[in-house]
Amino acid sequence: MNLFVDMSFAISIVLNSAYLLFRAIKTRNNAIIVLALSFLSFLSTVIINQLVPPENVFVRSLAAVNYSVIIVIFTKFAFYTSRKSNFKIMLVIVIILRAIHFTEMNLLGFVTPSYVPIPAEDLGWYYFHVLMIASQLTVALSWLSYSAFKAYTASTRERVEPWVRNRYLIVGFSNFFYIFLSFSFFLIPTDGLAYAGPNALLADAVILPVLFTYVVLSTLTWVMPDWFKKILNAGQALTTLGKDSELFHEVSPSIADRVITKPELMKVLDYLGNKLAIMIKKSPGAAKGLLFISIEKELGEFGLYVIKLENLLRVVNNSLKQIMKEMHIDDADKIAADLNDEILKNQSVIFMMSV
Repeated sequence: MNLFVDMSFAISIVLNSAYLLFRAIKTRNNAIIVLALSFLSFLSTVIINQLVPPENVFVRSLAAVNYSVIIVIFTKFAFYTSRKSNFKIMLVIVIILRAIHFTEMNLLGFVTPSYVPIPAEDLGWYYFHVLMIASQLTVALSWLSYSAFKAYTASTRERVEPWVRNRYLIVGFSNFFYIFLSFSFFLIPTDGLAYAGPNALLADAVILPVLFTYVVLSTLTWVMPDWFKKILNAGQALTTLGKDSELFHEVSPSIADRVITKPELMKVLDYLGNKLAIMIKKSPGAAKGLLFISIEKELGEFGLYVIKLENLLRVVNNSLKQIMKEMHIDDADKIAADLNDEILKNQSVIFMMSV
């Protein structure tokens, strides 16, 4: 059972890590980079738990639950870059819990599940050890779930496809399954047989289905195939942006040829272009063309291949503002500031489109 649990995690994490590393390299998006690192840290914990014997507590304690700290950092990057949040509080809480967990592992020598019987007089300390594991995960994943649900509510007012909005719900609910899974370790017998003993029936009955649900949801959340997007799209056909799209009406063929190979960038620019069109009172095609030209002017040819929040903000506050002034568009400074605020407010929408 323990081998099955670890192997299930490992397969899911390897798949997620490989895909997210690929996306991180391709998009150079900081949030995706941190998310990939979180899965890699999770994978290192699984590998060390398999290769390092339980009595080597120090080595195992170094790799245990670093995932939580990185998830807090990911939540900051994906939802709260340059925005007010509880990031510092969450990070301090998780680091303190991680420090307590590291210390108690080395002082008490407990690992979960335990393959040596736990004496009755030590059960309190053992369950304290389990609580430290569950607490770190609960704090980190609860904040991520809260942020995802809050962003889902805000995204209902945005012009985005349903699959983008519903992705938030999958993020939120999948993390609740893992929080529940972490507390289910209290059900694992302490007789030294772990999952193999006759007393493990309840633990097996709870952990296996919860684990399977989490693995499936987590994988579909980040490695999202088109067939799953169609399910989340509430019966609507997925939007495809070809060369005949209004996105390219005001764009030179050379730019269109480069961008057409970047569907994620196309979705982001289509989304931002619709917002800019309303602000400058011009057609969506003209606004999107203006964005393309501004990106190439600010970032160069290769800027059309990279989706980074700081790059988008640079484009808006420099080249786009300058071009709007040259075109004698009224209130260019205010329009740039408003679009800057819209990008920051909806940064997680851009992330969900990019990953």
